[in-house]
Amino acid sequence: MDRTPQRHAESLLNALDPLPFPQRMRELALRVKERTPLRPVLEELESRGPYERGIAVVAAARGPAPEGLAGPHAPPDPQALKNPPQTPPPP
Repeated sequence: MDRTPQRHAESLLNALDPLPFPQRMRELALRVKERTPLRPVLEELESRGPYERGIAVVAAARGPAPEGLAGPHAPPDPQALKNPPQTPPPP
C-alpha cells in the first residue's frame, strides 16, 4: 500500500502528540531517519499550522537533506560559513 505524504504526516503527528517534549523530539529524530523521501512530508507539514511547520523544521534539521530542498530547510553552505562576506569599513 502506497501512502501519501498527507497520511505520513498524519501518522507522524499522531505518534508524536501524546509524548512529552523530550521524548517527542527523540521519536521525531528516529522517524525522519527512516522516512524516504522526506521532502513531500515536509511540504505537507509546512502547508499546515504553526505547530506542524515547527515539526517540519526540526524534521528537516534531523533528517537527511533532500536533494534540491531550498528555503528555510536548506542546510547552510559550509563554504559561506568559512568565508563570510566582508563589509567594508565606514568611510
